[in-house]
Amino acid sequence: MNQFFSKRKLMEEKRKTSRVEKGLVVRFAQKSEQAPVWDSTTIKNISAEGMLFNSSRLFVKDEILLFNFTVPIYPMNPLKIEGRVVDSFLQGHGTRIQFINLSENDQKVISDYVELLLKNSKQDKI
Repeated sequence: MNQFFSKRKLMEEKRKTSRVEKGLVVRFAQKSEQAPVWDSTTIKNISAEGMLFNSSRLFVKDEILLFNFTVPIYPMNPLKIEGRVVDSFLQGHGTRIQFINLSENDQKVISDYVELLLKNSKQDKI
């Protein structure tokens, strides 16, 4: 149990931005030379730098995936972004992604959304 706690604490210390647990529907596909084959799932949590999404399969570390999703505060601005697989695991059914090559606009949309959720969660605790 101490080993798990130590790993979790180390992961939290590496994280540079706050994350929020919020389920969003996301479409994803492997980036390749061929036409993408899209699948859908839900995001478990998201931060300005990446996300954890539900997956029923394992992905290879450093594999590049494509994502399409919309955040509720900018419904007319669908995000089309790329992410690098950081970790993928079957126990818990998840894949951790680090966003890459984000445009300034996409970075702002995600950051604004995360900040709004964090602000709302703090107000709920008062």
